[in-house]
Amino acid sequence: MANCKPLIDEDGEIREITAEDFANFKPFSSLPRSEKEILRTLQPRDSALEAWLMNEVVPAIEAVRANPGLGRTGEQVRASLAQADKKLQKAG
Repeated sequence: MANCKPLIDEDGEIREITAEDFANFKPFSSLPRSEKEILRTLQPRDSALEAWLMNEVVPAIEAVRANPGLGRTGEQVRASLAQADKKLQKAG
């Protein structure tokens, strides 16, 4: 796979995966045992992340889309976090 391009572009963004990339992917069964073990150790984390996305993030996004007044701007979130941080620093 000498012609394999990095998945991260020069701006640090994940680039679009092409048909050529898919053609170069190896099937799981052809990977060395050590790589299979590494991927298997990631399964619980991936499952937890998927569950969080499906059970918490998606419903929250759908709720905000249905009622935009429920949402908060980035500025509002940052202000709320800054206020919480100040409280923690005073308490600590």
